[in-house]
Amino acid sequence: MRLSRRRFTSGAICALGMPLFLEGCGGGAGAGEAPIGVVPAPMPVPTATPTPVPPPASAPVPPPAPSAAVPAKTISPTAVTIAFAGSSSPERYLTRYDGPVADGAVLASSDGIGFAPLLLGAFGKAAGRTIAATTGRTVRFIRGGVGGSTLAQWAAPGAAVRSDLARKIVAAGGADAVLIQVGWNDAAARIVVGLDTQQALLRTLIAGLRAETGLPDLTVFLGATQGAPGGDDAQHAQLAIQRQVELAVAKSDAGVRYAFSTYDLPTIDAIHQTERSQILSGGRFAAQVVAWLQGSAQRRGPQPLSANPASTTQTDVTIRHVGGSDFTPSSDITGFFVTTPTKVCPIISAVRTSPTTIRLTHGSSEGAAVRVSHALFVESGYDTTVRDNSVDTLPLEPSPGWLPLAA
Repeated sequence: MRLSRRRFTSGAICALGMPLFLEGCGGGAGAGEAPIGVVPAPMPVPTATPTPVPPPASAPVPPPAPSAAVPAKTISPTAVTIAFAGSSSPERYLTRYDGPVADGAVLASSDGIGFAPLLLGAFGKAAGRTIAATTGRTVRFIRGGVGGSTLAQWAAPGAAVRSDLARKIVAAGGADAVLIQVGWNDAAARIVVGLDTQQALLRTLIAGLRAETGLPDLTVFLGATQGAPGGDDAQHAQLAIQRQVELAVAKSDAGVRYAFSTYDLPTIDAIHQTERSQILSGGRFAAQVVAWLQGSAQRRGPQPLSANPASTTQTDVTIRHVGGSDFTPSSDITGFFVTTPTKVCPIISAVRTSPTTIRLTHGSSEGAAVRVSHALFVESGYDTTVRDNSVDTLPLEPSPGWLPLAA
């Protein structure tokens, strides 16, 4: 399968005020400098591409046992109520595709007053059935997603989309949690100003929902921004900011959880998930909700930790497993991006060399320091995404910025 080798210009990245800078941004040439250049065809490299090392066949790694489990406090001991907020993805999670068979224990409401069995919404049905079967609770979803909406709109003072959802939550007698997935449209509209501004918007949205519902401890699950197959450099650079924001807010707010990644899931139109993708993301969400209800550790995918240049044309990426112990595939891995302060180093191959190491073979850095990111600037195909061997088979999470170079 062909690897993703998206071309990036320094101007596209500089213009965004990101922490993922190429040198020259901000002063001198800055955002108006000439492009990094059309990425040349890969040249022969002096170091041979390593032979992929496939992981040994093994049973999936079960989730970690709870340690001093503290179950979530919910409004009702026999039900869990979760509101959905954001743009078209959370809207479609409760309105599109037949999905699994309907379950009388999985209900949904469009006003917070009348709840009825969820009949459409593959994500909601898949997630709800798993939550109900595992915990014995009735699952109540509140529809709040608004197609085409932006994070900027949801965070605006007196935002109608936010106040409408708050009214529904109050009418329902409260909610135990809210799933927020929004920001893709900001990048599509090229209105992402920078990391600090976008992070402030997300924090404002969360604070607004907590204040307007009278639920200061409302738990928030963040659904990660989807990919943009076919999107241009500027859109991908803005999506990179959004994904960093999601990771940062989940890390710094004890009441916020990183719910699931979506960058690897197939879409029907380069925007919206297929039915199968909704079922997969719904399963990922259910695992997180169950862990939260039971007081267990969060169900997170493996995480990229550091980059270690092995030569001017090869770099080893170290990953940390959370719920698994190994990963697949062993070759044709996608999603990584390598650059120096002055040029892009196109990736030629990415292969597994150990359960925690991926070797990238790329265009020469010519002795300059390399910078490596994952799932920020480039797309990743479903079959070429790194996934762990946990029972949830979770994808490698986006990097929170440039990976630190190993000492």
